[in-house]
Amino acid sequence: MSAMNKVFLSGKIEGASQREIGRFYTAEALLIKQGIEVFNSAKSNNEERWQIRFSKYLSELESCKSVLMIQGYKFHTEPNVLMKVAKDLGIKIDFQPAVGEDELNRLVKVIQHVIGINNLKSKSREIEYTAARAIMANYCRMSLDMHRNNIGPVVGREPGSIYNMLISYDNWMETWPKFRNWVKQFKMEI
Repeated sequence: MSAMNKVFLSGKIEGASQREIGRFYTAEALLIKQGIEVFNSAKSNNEERWQIRFSKYLSELESCKSVLMIQGYKFHTEPNVLMKVAKDLGIKIDFQPAVGEDELNRLVKVIQHVIGINNLKSKSREIEYTAARAIMANYCRMSLDMHRNNIGPVVGREPGSIYNMLISYDNWMETWPKFRNWVKQFKMEI
């Protein structure tokens, strides 16, 4: 296998639970099944400080085509430093989906039902559609730990627009009672 087809798995390792480490092994198995070579950073010594681990596998990173950030990476130093180094090296960064497609489709149907719209990904700028996308984007970010690159396709928008959606969510939670009711109903129905 060539290095051009090699993926580096990165995420929370230090203090990770068995379930969190299991995500690395699941991703590794799926990639290997697709004929992709994998460097699984979870196989390193998680008792070592992240700086020591990082220095040991920097050469592995340089030989990879891309990095797959495993769910849970967001608030941990090691994967975020690795992501910056990978970007500086011109290595593509991908983000592991937090849930499967079936579960995402179910959540989309719930928000569509709650607000009374027929297509979350519609190009409509009507307030109900905009509100539904904001609620779904916030849920994906906060409850599913999804990166905005993964949220964009869920709500039918470019990843760059997700930031504005999340600001709208926060503003509407403070100022719009009907919006707060939609959020409450969505949470009850999921």
